[in-house]
Amino acid sequence: MSSDVLDSTIQAYLPAAADGDHAAYGRIVIACQSMVTSIALSIVRDVRASEDISQDAFLSAWQNLRKLGNHTSFLPWLRQITRNLARDHLRSQRY
Repeated sequence: MSSDVLDSTIQAYLPAAADGDHAAYGRIVIACQSMVTSIALSIVRDVRASEDISQDAFLSAWQNLRKLGNHTSFLPWLRQITRNLARDHLRSQRY
């Protein structure tokens, strides 16, 4: 998905998602899923783990969406959540 389409999808559905609309957030998840999973995969180098991390990232974002003050920050925020979860996963595998 191109970044313009991704940005317009987020702009269109994020306000409703922030108000608790599950369907709107689902559309955001579908639009961002490939990107989020790719970020996780590039860090953990494990397909199954990257899919789990992706799911956890979307869940975390959903649970904290109301705390996001600036909706234009959603993508960078989601990417950082994903990176943090992937790094946490690697740390947990070391012990």
